[in-house]
Amino acid sequence: MATRAIHLEPTSDMTTQSFLAAFRRFISRRGKPSNIQTGGQIYPRFVQRR
Repeated sequence: MATRAIHLEPTSDMTTQSFLAAFRRFISRRGKPSNIQTGGQIYPRFVQRR
């Protein structure tokens, strides 16, 4: 049996500082995750092209 979940949280922009602030809020609410998986580098590549 596998359990998967996603957590979406809006941020004001796509900076590292905004990500870290959102991640800290997540940890304070839910606790430290045992595993983090990302969907690749879609957004960083997209932002660089603009």
